[in-house]
Amino acid sequence: DIPPGDKAYVVKGTARTFANMRAYSVLAHAHYLGKEFKAIATLPDGTTRPLLWIRDWDFNWQDRYVYKEPVDLPKGTKIDVTITYDNSADNPRNPCNPPRRVRFGLQSTDEMGAVVFQTMTTSDADEKALDDFHAAIAKAVVKKVAESDTVKRLAEEQRQLRAGMAPPPGCGSAPPALIKKPGRWFGGDPTAAAGYPDGADHRAG
Repeated sequence: DIPPGDKAYVVKGTARTFANMRAYSVLAHAHYLGKEFKAIATLPDGTTRPLLWIRDWDFNWQDRYVYKEPVDLPKGTKIDVTITYDNSADNPRNPCNPPRRVRFGLQSTDEMGAVVFQTMTTSDADEKALDDFHAAIAKAVVKKVAESDTVKRLAEEQRQLRAGMAPPPGCGSAPPALIKKPGRWFGGDPTAAAGYPDGADHRAG
């Protein structure tokens, strides 16, 4: 629920690995208000590893970034994710002018936020532990979604749209064109996306 004019609305999430894992890639997802993505792993011994850092998000960057080398995430690793949104008039990608309240939704003028890792377990025993964990999580998620006010709101909005009782979602103007922009298009170097800067300029015209 991002209020209009908020230049740095922050959403945080934390997860722990319940088995010995190895990460091969990471995917980031947001819409036009996304500003910055960060994901940092804290290993059981206290050391930290950057997994993702996109300093200036672009809608076109909804992609999977492959690590140059797989990242080991031992059992008990904590992964902290921070996504920052800019719902101000200073955000050139903001599709609404003036800015309006933005909540989770299915339209591009709504917002989402996700960081997804492609991983594998390091042994059969770890795979079994992970499967059991996923089954428990899936059950809890289904219950939470069923009780969610957000899901109920979206269902009601869709019902009203189908019945012609509500205007189309959005802010009355087309969102920015999904095109490459000089100096804004990510060049595709996975080390930069994964937070391993090498000092090079990863922009492309």
